[in-house]
Amino acid sequence: MNSIDDIEGLMKSHKNKMGTSLFDHISNVVNTMKNNPNKILDDPYKYFETISYFIQTNQFDYKLPPTADDF
Repeated sequence: MNSIDDIEGLMKSHKNKMGTSLFDHISNVVNTMKNNPNKILDDPYKYFETISYFIQTNQFDYKLPPTADDF
């Protein structure tokens, strides 16, 4: 890898089974931490891991709503 673009592309292409990229996951974790700065002061590593776990386990696999024919 020669540039930051390569790293960003790799992170965006690496997706979990629900289709969420590593880039999106880390962005969500950092954004959550940024919006709750007081909680970070206690134990930043633990808070990062807690938020990461919560986001990872609460992803939704969005699908179209079922139609009447699906019932």
